[in-house]
Amino acid sequence: MNPSLDIWRIAFTVLAGVIAAALAIIAYRRLRARRRHAMAFQLDCERSGLTGEERELLVCMSNLAGLKHAETIFALDGAFFRGAKALVDSERVKGLSEEGRQYIRTMIDTLRDKLGFHADNLLEEGSGLSSSRNIRKALRSTSPIAVRPTVSTPWCPRTAPWN
Repeated sequence: MNPSLDIWRIAFTVLAGVIAAALAIIAYRRLRARRRHAMAFQLDCERSGLTGEERELLVCMSNLAGLKHAETIFALDGAFFRGAKALVDSERVKGLSEEGRQYIRTMIDTLRDKLGFHADNLLEEGSGLSSSRNIRKALRSTSPIAVRPTVSTPWCPRTAPWN
């Protein structure tokens, strides 16, 4: 065997090991960050008293608002309103019955109240985003909505990244 060939094999093996270790560390850090963001979102949802259905709708709205991390929607009222408008204007929601569309509007209003955002008739036809975008310091809970429409379609349009 050629000694210089053995040195190259050893060097290649060491280099491949270093690259594999670096990729493993990067993957672990990303997984840990993803878990941290998911835990932050869950904690914010619990603090706000959100139901499972409201959480699902909020994740959809944060995706439609273009947020990288869902928990950001708790602090950015503009992102909340942008996501709500995108959801209401989506083809999937427009294709629902009037009862279904009204239910989604009511859910969005409930979320807005629970998160402490202010808006005057945000989702009425032809209205833009409200100029009043103050975050309330104290989150308050409201009673859950009693009436559910008979709609079996998911809230979020298919264009959402998590569908």
